[in-house]
Amino acid sequence: MMAIVNILLITFIFITWSSNLSFCLDQPKKDPNHIRCTNNFNCSAHAYCHQSGICQCKEHYIPDREPNIPGKKAYHTVCLREASFIGDHCKKDIQCKSTFGVHSECYFSDSNSQLGGCQCTKEAHYKNGMCHKTSLIGDRCDVNDNCFTKSTNIQAYCDLGRCICPPMYHPTADAYDCQPSSGLGGPCLDDTGCTVLNSGCRYGFCRCKQKFVTGDRNDSCLILAEKLEDPCVVHDQCSVALQNARCDEEKGICVCENDSHNVDGKCWKTVLNSTETNAGHALSPKVHLYGGLLLMIIIIRFKSV
Repeated sequence: MMAIVNILLITFIFITWSSNLSFCLDQPKKDPNHIRCTNNFNCSAHAYCHQSGICQCKEHYIPDREPNIPGKKAYHTVCLREASFIGDHCKKDIQCKSTFGVHSECYFSDSNSQLGGCQCTKEAHYKNGMCHKTSLIGDRCDVNDNCFTKSTNIQAYCDLGRCICPPMYHPTADAYDCQPSSGLGGPCLDDTGCTVLNSGCRYGFCRCKQKFVTGDRNDSCLILAEKLEDPCVVHDQCSVALQNARCDEEKGICVCENDSHNVDGKCWKTVLNSTETNAGHALSPKVHLYGGLLLMIIIIRFKSV
């Protein structure tokens, strides 16, 4: 009795399998998307027969249309694999856009290539798994990921529809990056990173610009004096630009040093001889000049006698 049951069961399985095989061989493969099916054999590559009786693309595959004959309007649907990473092979933009968004594309290095690679468009950049439209610092934006910086460790923000640098950072001159807001002596990429007035970026550090000197607290750049009695705060404003000069802190102006004196707007070192030292008088450069000329005249006359 059991033998008969086994034979009947085997016969039923064989007939069912033969029927499905015959149906598969006799019928052309159906296309996914609204194509009726009774089993997976009715569907095209990378598609399966859904319980609703319609062919659908498998997971990680997306439907796309291809012409039956090039140049004709008749199409059939195929299932293309979605890209997983930037650079994955692709044939159509849709393989990239389904993963990386509308600002991605399938790029072909030349017209003869059969396969391209997924990348962001020229107007976009890759961030947090998506291709986002690029907005530089100061440009309009919708979300934080629109805001692009060259430095990957610095996160710019979309604030009130504009990209801004994070606190304590400044945009670079080309708006492609954010750099630390630095005082004098701090690191910088260009002049915009230096926050002290009249300072600039020199050899990677913030320094006072030409014709300016550093203040006593290293937090300001003060202009050099051009002449005696110009206003000053620190001695360097006078001594760097004017020889033998200093800043009179009480008056706030440049004056000659204690051992110098003013002659025609310049400071000359005061030279004293022994007699003049006792008398407390100093000889100016003009006195020395006139004395020298007088001595030369006396010598010439003496020789002519």
